[in-house]
Amino acid sequence: MIYSLDLDITPNGVPQIVKLSQYDKTMPTLAIKLYNGSQVFTIPTGCTAYIEGTKADKTGFQYPCTVSGGVINATITEQMTAFAGRVPCEIVLRKSGERKGSANFFLDIEPSALSDDTVISDSDLPIIQQMPEYAQSCADDAELAHKWATFGSDSETPSATNNAKYWAEQAEAVTGVGDLMTTRSKLGAKNLLPYPYEAPTHEMAGIMWTVNVDGSITASGTATGRSYFAINTGKGILQLSFPKGSYIVSLEGIPARVFGRMGWYNSSNTYIESAIQNINVANTSRPLNVNDTQATYHSEFIIEIPATSAGTTFNFTVYPMIRLATDHDSTYQPYAMTNKELTEDMQAIECDKTTAGTYTLQCVVDSSGNKTYSWV
Repeated sequence: MIYSLDLDITPNGVPQIVKLSQYDKTMPTLAIKLYNGSQVFTIPTGCTAYIEGTKADKTGFQYPCTVSGGVINATITEQMTAFAGRVPCEIVLRKSGERKGSANFFLDIEPSALSDDTVISDSDLPIIQQMPEYAQSCADDAELAHKWATFGSDSETPSATNNAKYWAEQAEAVTGVGDLMTTRSKLGAKNLLPYPYEAPTHEMAGIMWTVNVDGSITASGTATGRSYFAINTGKGILQLSFPKGSYIVSLEGIPARVFGRMGWYNSSNTYIESAIQNINVANTSRPLNVNDTQATYHSEFIIEIPATSAGTTFNFTVYPMIRLATDHDSTYQPYAMTNKELTEDMQAIECDKTTAGTYTLQCVVDSSGNKTYSWV
């Protein structure tokens, strides 16, 4: 469509108005003749014509026009009609960047009955009429989800071995997560090896064995013969006892010419088997299987520098740890008391004195490792 306009470059009267529709995609053309008063305005040679304006969103536009036979042809783009309302426009003549004249007019953009971003309804039914059907669909989905999660006996789709509950149980059985959490709750944190150890810091055959606060053990000096550190002997105060299951025993940091060993004693303190003979620099961790259902066995756990290493100077730190085989994190962690142990200790050391005075807490440990606290 072509709109013809006669515009005066001399400001006078009310500017002309061109009515268009919002989002007009027909690319209408304005055929504009310029006048200077009552005389036809001759466009200077070398001038370029532009149509310029500012839309309702305060953004502007500028497009070049063509000039033929004294008529300026300006094409209206969709961008120029994007916003409804009156758009002030002008035809501007420029030569070498210098403004040579202009004529003003308005584009009156009528709003579209349907904007470009309006969501088109796919149904003429009121929403309220669709609600019962939607609610029933949600209920059906919820019931099916429940069956998949718990395997209801009336389920048609899930089977006894194809539902979330079944596969969760299978995953727990394979990974040992349930066993891991149960054992940790009974025995403490990841490191199941109780601390402090049976042997304190001491010197033996030229080697100073130092027990560190994090449970690691440092050995330094030149060996003059067989020297060892007894984490526990299986017969002393510290009695290691674990539930039936699979474990990993590790001595990270153990060097060459040094080894660790572990053996089991039964409830009569009779040595019956060597569970682990050689934890060394090539194998710093070994599997340990506890088969006794009653968990009556107690463990001997020793780090040893054999007599054949006499004359060798050592300076190393080992990190003893026993963890569940299902706990794949081998990072060393110091032993942590269980909540039960902490509660019992707190209750045991609570002062029962009521008379004014200064008292000392006394701890007596018997041959079985039982502790008795008293305030004296």
